[in-house]
Amino acid sequence: MEKVFHNYCRSEKFFSATLLSYLLINNNFEGLKRFLNFLNKKSFYPLYNNGIKKPTHNDLINSIKDIHFATEMNVYQDLYHNGHKFRQESLKRKIKGEAIPDVITVIGEIILIIEVKYYTNYYESKLSQQLDQQKYVFDILKDLYGKEDMGELHVCICPDKISLSSGYVITWEEIYNLFKDTPNCEFALESLKYNINKSIN
Repeated sequence: MEKVFHNYCRSEKFFSATLLSYLLINNNFEGLKRFLNFLNKKSFYPLYNNGIKKPTHNDLINSIKDIHFATEMNVYQDLYHNGHKFRQESLKRKIKGEAIPDVITVIGEIILIIEVKYYTNYYESKLSQQLDQQKYVFDILKDLYGKEDMGELHVCICPDKISLSSGYVITWEEIYNLFKDTPNCEFALESLKYNINKSIN
């Protein structure tokens, strides 16, 4: 087929909820394990302001056995709808409105939130502010699990290697290179490569 219609897709959710999530959850979360090891090698642990120790390799291996994963989840609204009662302490960092991160996953004692920007139509200051507005999601999840000392890992995946005070930045090219040899992920990888080659704009 000469034309590939999904290469015309301009929705960020296609890249976050579909392509990225497929790479992370493939083969029973082997992709997520690879992603965590990548972060660990880059010394991204810890982004903790509460003195939580850096996870060891064994911590990561053990954590990967207990994974909870969601995309586009309004954590406050969905937990409230299902009858969860929040402690006021868990809402202190809630600035305004509802934050809906692109990916939220709990891996053992680690909470990982990923915000995705696939196109360059953003300002660094606004993006940093958006991540700040998501911080209360960490507190709500700690409240849900009843564990105050869970680790917080906040990552932004975007086209450019920018610097954010509120989270770590990974580029889409790094994501592609990390997963490019993953079996049975040809569709996701070809879609990413096509858009990266177009010099995302």
